[in-house]
Amino acid sequence: MKTLLQKVLVLCTILSASALFAQGRIITGTVTEANGPLPGATVVIKGTSTGTQTDFDGNYSIEAASSDVLSFSYVGYKTLELAVGSQNRVNAELELDNSLDEVIITGYNTYTKDQVTSAVSTVSPKAIEQVPIASIDQVLQGRVAGVNVGTASGQPGQSATIRIRGAGSFSGDTEPLFVIDGVFVDQDNFRSLNANDIANISVLKDASASALYGSRAAGGVIVITTKRGTFNSPLKVNYRTQYGISSKPVANFDVLNSQQLLEYQRNLGVGAGANLSDEQISELAQVDTNWSDLLFRDGVTQSHEINFSKGTENSRNYTSLGYFEQEGITQGSALQRFTFRTNNEVRSDKLSISTNLTANFSKSDFIVDAQRGGNTGGQLDNPFITPFIGLPFLNPFNEDGSLNTFGTVQSGALNADGSIADPNGFTNTPFLGLNSSRLNTDNEEEFRIIGSLDAKYEIIKNVKIGTLIGLDYLSQNNTAIISPNSIRGLITPTADADVKGSRTESDFRDLKVNINTSISYNNTFNDVHKIGVSLFTEYNKRHIRSFGFQGFGLNPLLENSIDGITNGTVVEIEGGAESRPFIPTIFGGQNDRGLFSVFGVLNYAYSDKYNFQASLRRDGSSFFPDEFESGTFGAVSARWNIHNEDFWGDNNIVKELSLRASYGTVGNQELFIPFGQFNLFSSGIGYNSTPAIFPSALGNDKLKWEETEQINIGIDFSLFQDGVVYGSLDVYNNTTTDALLNRPISLTSGFASFPDNVGSLRNRGVDLEIGANIISNPNDGLNISVFANGNYNDNEILELIDDQERVGAFGVGQSLGEVRTVRYAGVNPSNGRPLYFNADGDVVSQFNGDDAVFTGKSTIPTFSGGFGSDISYKGFDLNFLWSFAADQYRFNNSLAIVEDPSLAGFANQATTVLNAWQQPGDITDVPDASLGGLRAQAGDRYLEDASFLRLRNVILGYNIDSDLIKSNLFTSARIYVQAQNLVTITKFRGFDPENNGGGSFFDFPTPKSFTVGFDLNF
Repeated sequence: MKTLLQKVLVLCTILSASALFAQGRIITGTVTEANGPLPGATVVIKGTSTGTQTDFDGNYSIEAASSDVLSFSYVGYKTLELAVGSQNRVNAELELDNSLDEVIITGYNTYTKDQVTSAVSTVSPKAIEQVPIASIDQVLQGRVAGVNVGTASGQPGQSATIRIRGAGSFSGDTEPLFVIDGVFVDQDNFRSLNANDIANISVLKDASASALYGSRAAGGVIVITTKRGTFNSPLKVNYRTQYGISSKPVANFDVLNSQQLLEYQRNLGVGAGANLSDEQISELAQVDTNWSDLLFRDGVTQSHEINFSKGTENSRNYTSLGYFEQEGITQGSALQRFTFRTNNEVRSDKLSISTNLTANFSKSDFIVDAQRGGNTGGQLDNPFITPFIGLPFLNPFNEDGSLNTFGTVQSGALNADGSIADPNGFTNTPFLGLNSSRLNTDNEEEFRIIGSLDAKYEIIKNVKIGTLIGLDYLSQNNTAIISPNSIRGLITPTADADVKGSRTESDFRDLKVNINTSISYNNTFNDVHKIGVSLFTEYNKRHIRSFGFQGFGLNPLLENSIDGITNGTVVEIEGGAESRPFIPTIFGGQNDRGLFSVFGVLNYAYSDKYNFQASLRRDGSSFFPDEFESGTFGAVSARWNIHNEDFWGDNNIVKELSLRASYGTVGNQELFIPFGQFNLFSSGIGYNSTPAIFPSALGNDKLKWEETEQINIGIDFSLFQDGVVYGSLDVYNNTTTDALLNRPISLTSGFASFPDNVGSLRNRGVDLEIGANIISNPNDGLNISVFANGNYNDNEILELIDDQERVGAFGVGQSLGEVRTVRYAGVNPSNGRPLYFNADGDVVSQFNGDDAVFTGKSTIPTFSGGFGSDISYKGFDLNFLWSFAADQYRFNNSLAIVEDPSLAGFANQATTVLNAWQQPGDITDVPDASLGGLRAQAGDRYLEDASFLRLRNVILGYNIDSDLIKSNLFTSARIYVQAQNLVTITKFRGFDPENNGGGSFFDFPTPKSFTVGFDLNF
């Protein structure tokens, strides 16, 4: 009886517990997105009609059982499902949807993606944040189909070269127009801006999107919007810090050690190794210096950033402060940056006013002007050449163990190329590099302000007027000092001067102002007809001023001060003759340009099925002669959302499908030419040493815009009911006419050519962007998504001057970057001499420049793109991005130098010279070293395949659980580690296959970097 009673009690307990578990209770929480709360978000118990909405602060309250699953949704964001379980509070953070509800910002207008009729790609802040880059243009690498980013240099903060859908000009600017918060900014300088302030990047790739920008949009447009606060949001504070290391560069070729080089010199009978015995070589080879260890370093990166955001019902604010410091991977290279941004907005029923302001200061240290043209490639104090041509058997240390930065210099003379004019010649090369990097100075201080005021007012229902005033102000101070204590200082200003050294300083100011006024009408009729009409006027003005001087003779005690410069009137007497070596030089310039535009946009949509857009713009530019100062550009485009048609029904495979088409014209006024009042005359010294001006170029009063006709057809799609696979496919054809080329003329005019609109070329290709949410399981927290993008671009020259088939390096039917040269055929195994192909393709033994042909190999890639994945599990996340470029070639001029046996007597050589032909029957591609230097007859011997696959970025992070923080002060915390440029797969044997030029000559390579970061939210 007792046993039966116990069983009954147990059964009752179980039933009671089950009833209690199923009983509903009040669940609360907050729904947010990346920038703050989501008011009006929907919270529904899955499988029921029970639900609620969040308030202004994103808070909600709902009665639910432990076994229920809550579904959180908001327009434009992914639906998120979370199990209730034993929790009394369930918070949800929603992510932007990759489907057709994504918001697209095109600069003048904002649309959801199912309204966009043009080819536009976006980059989210998630792809930008936490990556320790110093120039925001580099975040586009591998992210957007059709966008090729060439890293100009590994110098911290150096800008990249960007091409959208190929190069569309012979001589004009082929890069896109950049717009930040409505302000047109300099495309070549982003090192002063904080990439973490970016909220969205939109890349406008076809005429429908970019024709609104008219004469500046031939290269496409990149529209950047920065972060803002959220209305009805409490104060939020975020602190982010990073610390990282950039590793020393490694070339894809090796150089000889001391033993190998001395034996190689003995075989050739040159240099220190000539006539040495084995014992003498072994003794001298005891010193085996790796000059890379002395000239390269592991660069340190550190950053600190704090931002604040807050919003009331009618106002919001975002403010950030940042500090960023990055050392380059060689001595004398660094970037230091301070950034400040504040974005504010106030609104009422009819009026909204927003302001955006960023003020930034940066200081860049360069490797003695190496990134600005004065000390690259063969300059002998370039730290990327000296480690590879420096003789390894030279001892870099003095007897007391200190570093010997002067080497064997005994006299004060240098050759014109920077080598020391003593019997050892290049012997002092590595010492010159060490000396310059430690004693000489080249830095640039930059102050930059970008600001805008944007006001909109609804004058009557559905009609708004607006004004945007924006400015981009840049002030730079450049200082280059050749120390009187340095090797180069020995001959500056002259070898005989009693006081040595020089100081060059210049100031550059660039002010760009744009004023845009608008009136717009938007209305919906019968719930299905949506009409929008906008009219704009826009005024752009640019003022450039520059001034500088070079002074000579520095007081060693004041060499870092202008006060240390010797008075230019000082007279020195050498051998009874007077000289004035300290007379300073001055230089400067100015440039003013203006652009006035009138344009309009018409949008029409019917029942979320059909969208149409037309735009027309008239530009008037001071760039061109009066007769051709105005240009007209326009575009039409349409979109058909097929999935919204009644006949579509419930499609279990294709959820969404849209077709787009566009046609339009855009212009290019950024032409690198002499024109109008500018650059036709130069200043100099005239009769009796008086200032004078003289003609330096011929103008062309018929010069006009380059114009590009663009056609694009695209589809957007998502597959399966949850849209787990999504993407877009675009096919385009862009044809540039009236392209600028230099037309040859008779030398009796005093000039060889003048600029004229005489060419045409075409880019056509395919863009593909695709992604997939492979696993999305909110119950166990596992989410896996993948993405990829790619571009195929075919570039072809259609027309040249006067129907000529070839003009210089350009040929009709060839691509713009195609290399024309003599083809190298290898080495004759019977005598070790080089072989070549003549123009007919026959193998010959003599090099003849007339045998040059187009090789079919281009410096511009045919294929480019990237792919990656985002993986998260509970608090952990793993993200990686690969980028690639294929069918691109670069001249490996670095290897050509270290394979030149004519330099073997005073410079090191690559280990590949050991493969040189030595006796009949040898099969090799390296000619007999006794033939001497053959670089001038190399042809395409050093034209190498620079295709690459690079692991651009990989991040492993952990979001620390709020229960582990145990603090009411912190709301969340995250720690992560990441690596950049970790793996590069390429056949290219130079420093770096990825660059913005066709040749590699001891460039500053892009380094590998490793970073630890920490984010804290209050």
